[in-house]
Amino acid sequence: MTDLEQLVEGGCLCGAVRYRAVEPPFVVGYCHCRRCQRALGNLFGTAALFRRHTLEIALGKLTLYQSSQTLQRGFCSTCGTPIMAQHADRDYTAVWAGTLDDPGRFEPSVQWYSESKIAWLCIGGPLPDETGLLAG
Repeated sequence: MTDLEQLVEGGCLCGAVRYRAVEPPFVVGYCHCRRCQRALGNLFGTAALFRRHTLEIALGKLTLYQSSQTLQRGFCSTCGTPIMAQHADRDYTAVWAGTLDDPGRFEPSVQWYSESKIAWLCIGGPLPDETGLLAG
């Protein structure tokens, strides 16, 4: 895979915030936790996890919200698009897949906090729950 093929880019609805990663996410999954449900205004969030050192804000600035002791969420202050979440004690950043320029490029392979999954929600096939990756 060439450097250009590995490049991943995305941004907010209004274009004020743009980001890029120099390599693909190491995992993509569905988060069903209540915090993500509320923060995203949806029943789940589809997150692409990138190693922190591979991801940069290329344009604009994120507004940060401390949603728990260890988690900050970043969003565009102009249009309100939620863009990412980052644990203080983890070496990765979760980017909301809907903000990727090509959101269908990476298929989810796991889910997190499935105990909070809405019972009637059907998305994809059965996926392993790897909440341990996020817990902290």
